[in-house]
Amino acid sequence: MAPGGRERPVPGAGRRLLLRLRNNAGACLGAGMLAVALATAALHPWLMPYDPIAVDLDATFQAPGAAHPFGTDSLGRDVLSRVMAGAPISLRVAGMAVAVGLGLGGPLGLFAGLRGGLADEAVMRLADIVLAFPSFLLAMAITAAMGVGLEKAIFAVGFCFWPRYARLVRGQVLVIREEPYVEAARAMGAGTLRISLRHVLPNCLAPVLVQATMDSGFAILATAGLSFLGLGASPPTPEWGAMIAEYRQYLVSQWWMPVFPGLALSWLTAGFVFLGDGLRDILDPRLRAGGGL
Repeated sequence: MAPGGRERPVPGAGRRLLLRLRNNAGACLGAGMLAVALATAALHPWLMPYDPIAVDLDATFQAPGAAHPFGTDSLGRDVLSRVMAGAPISLRVAGMAVAVGLGLGGPLGLFAGLRGGLADEAVMRLADIVLAFPSFLLAMAITAAMGVGLEKAIFAVGFCFWPRYARLVRGQVLVIREEPYVEAARAMGAGTLRISLRHVLPNCLAPVLVQATMDSGFAILATAGLSFLGLGASPPTPEWGAMIAEYRQYLVSQWWMPVFPGLALSWLTAGFVFLGDGLRDILDPRLRAGGGL
């Protein structure tokens, strides 16, 4: 009850979510780290002090200083500029890989959960077969079969994600399809497509959002790993994994060359992990039971 005897207005669902997000330290930390990465990706053409691929043989192996805060590499390229230029590449990797996994697995999980029977069994057994292989090794095999390239590496990593989205969406559908409002819509003559779009999919968004956020960090690491092995981005593309692979031989003598791309990679990955873990705490009703907003 508000002062003066007036009832305090009940916040809407969106406001309650923002309040829970604000009160979750991990989610706030992850959101802040991702905000820095997003700002860098959006503003890097104006923030970069040098051309990230311009060669200057008179400025090779310069240690971090006023002119080059992150130092220069073996070709005289500014490491800070290359790290900044790699931010939009890594964010694109995260978005495209998750889009591939969700685009393949989401419809399959929805189909399996709604149809049941033989269709459900076939989709789940196919998912089990893919999950039987270690994700990174499977991504390596797919990339090697398709050919070297950043886009092919992104697709390979995204393909490894589809079974988890199929299983996640299927599990949600099996619960939601028994809810009274779904039964009522079916009794009123609503078709499968209408029920899926109006009632089932909106209620699957919360767990899918959490999974997508967590997978974004893994996608960045996996694609960087493929680039490190020579299966992803190729020089002079300023992708962080490719930069670490290119600079690894200088780890002892010119430490700044591999360390700063590695720190940037860790920063972005940790941001996704913190945000995903916070969103799970906020959106999972089992974790919120009995406390808070």
